[in-house]
Amino acid sequence: MLINDNFYMKLAIDEAWKYQLLTYPNPAVGCVLVKNGEILAIEAHKEAGMPHAEVNALKAAYLKKYPNDLLKTKKTSHEIHEYLIENHNNFFNDCEIYVTLEPCNHIGKTPACANLLEKLGPKRVIIAHEDTNKQASGGIQTLKSANIEVSLGCMKKEAYDLL
Repeated sequence: MLINDNFYMKLAIDEAWKYQLLTYPNPAVGCVLVKNGEILAIEAHKEAGMPHAEVNALKAAYLKKYPNDLLKTKKTSHEIHEYLIENHNNFFNDCEIYVTLEPCNHIGKTPACANLLEKLGPKRVIIAHEDTNKQASGGIQTLKSANIEVSLGCMKKEAYDLL
């Protein structure tokens, strides 16, 4: 585990705390996206049924690089997922994604974040805490199956406190 991992994960946890209870019945989740040492996004899941933290961070990071991209007109999780899958052009391949909770692996009100990450192929996904919800869990295995490096347990206690 790198020293920087704790720094970036702390940013993700702090961002998630801002939305605690607003995401009910879902947990508050934070996500930080880093590309070549530069923070491109610090985002969170802000409201139940709305895009998850990973989706918000991926969108924000992409728009930081391409500010006038059509992606800025996409609002729903389904639209953002579909657009990024079709138009990412390997933008995320050298990214590290710090997320306070294992990316969801099921389709509910939103598509599965693990499937989106699997298709975008980031270099590394750092996860503070595995998902204890059996329906949503499995994201770690999905990522590993796609040969994405996964690190689990960075600031796990702090992430658990958030849950």
